[in-house]
Amino acid sequence: WLKFALFLLLVDSPHYPLPPSLCIIMAPAKRTAPAKTSGKAKAAKTEPELALLKELRGGLTAGSLEMLTAAVPHVLSTPAEDRHKFQQTVIDSLADVVGKERDLRKQRLAESVAALANHQIEVSTSRESKASLQAKEEAAEAEKNTVEEKLRVATKFYEETVKESEVTAAAVPEAEKELEGCKTKVQEHENMISDVWAKLKEGFAKKDWRLREKAIKQVVTSLGAEPAAPASLLAALPHALKDAAADRSSFGQKCVEEAERLLEEQTQTLITAVEARAAKVSEAKSEAEAAALKAKEAQSKRDAALDASIAAENEWLAAEEARKAKDKFIERASTIEQTLEVARKENEDSLMDLDKAEKEWLQLLDPPKQVANSDTPADSEIATAAAAAAAAAA
Repeated sequence: WLKFALFLLLVDSPHYPLPPSLCIIMAPAKRTAPAKTSGKAKAAKTEPELALLKELRGGLTAGSLEMLTAAVPHVLSTPAEDRHKFQQTVIDSLADVVGKERDLRKQRLAESVAALANHQIEVSTSRESKASLQAKEEAAEAEKNTVEEKLRVATKFYEETVKESEVTAAAVPEAEKELEGCKTKVQEHENMISDVWAKLKEGFAKKDWRLREKAIKQVVTSLGAEPAAPASLLAALPHALKDAAADRSSFGQKCVEEAERLLEEQTQTLITAVEARAAKVSEAKSEAEAAALKAKEAQSKRDAALDASIAAENEWLAAEEARKAKDKFIERASTIEQTLEVARKENEDSLMDLDKAEKEWLQLLDPPKQVANSDTPADSEIATAAAAAAAAAA
């Protein structure tokens, strides 16, 4: 191409005149005598060459396209056997460009055909896998519902165990309070026997009658508790306790002995109540610990059900998203296929246009020779005259 550009500069230079045989390739239009042809004939001659250059426009630079547009008419106007090496260079260069352009268009056509085929395969596969995706989504949704039901049951059981744990835990202080109350009663009862009852058995001095009456009332009140003394004893005991121990009658002494026996029996009853309350406290603590452990286990099961529910929901969402994406692709498949088919048709037409333009170009480069018919000698003479006129014009 550098040689060709230098040649173009030499054509218009007055300092380097070239022989007429070389000037044919790029003779300016103003120096060439116009051919004696009609406008339609001239258009018919130059149209194929311009059609090929038009097809090659995308693969040539602007300068190359301009030089070829100017040089091609001169190449065609020279018979094949008379063309010099510069004209042959133009032909060879053009053939090389055509070959590369053809390879490029074949590649584009093959890629568009492959893209269309791959798309059709993908659409077919998508339609086949849609049912599988739908089934997978339904299975994931069913699993999600099952796991959510398990979570609901586990949560309800956990809440119930928490309430039960709270109730049993609250029962422990109440039982301990009752135990302390029983212990206090035992202590008070024993103190009353060791102090008040002992003084009453010995007898108060007559001057301390107020203290004696108060002590008698305290003992009678205590004997009235469970297990309660007989009413007859409660009625007779105050009279027996008013006398000193030495002054009591045999009946009074028996009243005192029976009262003392009942007081000891009450002490044993209170001690038994303390033991029962202690057992109740121990039982309440065991129940509270068991309820707390049960609530903790229920919480672990609830947490595991919650994790399973989250995993099942995520799996269902993923299956739903995959199914929706496949549906969306299938919906757009027709439009995509039309677009790919248009691209394939355009590439096919482009390759056919290039082949057509090249065929016409090759016919211009080497037109088929017409064989003279013996029946029409005038045709041979006309052809000879036309060739001579063309040579003279060149």
